[in-house]
Amino acid sequence: MFENKSIAVLIPAYNEEGKIGTVVKRVRESCSSFADEIVVINDGSKDKTQEEASAAGANVLNQEKNQGVGAALRRGMFYALEKNIDIVVVMGGD
Repeated sequence: MFENKSIAVLIPAYNEEGKIGTVVKRVRESCSSFADEIVVINDGSKDKTQEEASAAGANVLNQEKNQGVGAALRRGMFYALEKNIDIVVVMGGD
């Protein structure tokens, strides 16, 4: 929370096994003072992106098939709206 505003970090990811866990951990370490939630949007990955992101502490939204970064971000934004998140930060999954 920052100045009474809720903040979510959205990270779209496609086949980022071996990287996404590190990204999530670094975001948690560097943004824990203001970010309320880290959300990885797993865009139909065929590897262990989902498991790695979840193990690192992210909430994971799964898309059944790869639809591209735009669709992944749209899914994350709708999630943030549903959760009444005030501010969204977008980061790359790699």
